[in-house]
Amino acid sequence: MSSIPTEDIALAADNLSDDEIIVSLLKTVSGLGIELEPNITNRMKEIGEKYEARIPLRRKLEKNPELARELIADYPIYASTSGLTYGEMVDICVAINLDEAEEE
Repeated sequence: MSSIPTEDIALAADNLSDDEIIVSLLKTVSGLGIELEPNITNRMKEIGEKYEARIPLRRKLEKNPELARELIADYPIYASTSGLTYGEMVDICVAINLDEAEEE
């Protein structure tokens, strides 16, 4: 077991995105050395890589949530953003991998 108090881990978890939690859990399970079916091991690796690749964009948009609004405003299906929170806008941008760098 970890020497880090459970309370500290819980506080850190409050500041992590769902993507970071999923990546952490998958890495923890993989690191336990448990023998799993190869298909499950491969799928866990694929999922972990997919979610890990999304983390930089999520962190970027969380630092500048207004950018998420600007990015989705150009898309008709998301153009009406008045009812969305910044968190929801960030989630949309991350889900469709929408980044300003890719639009240039």
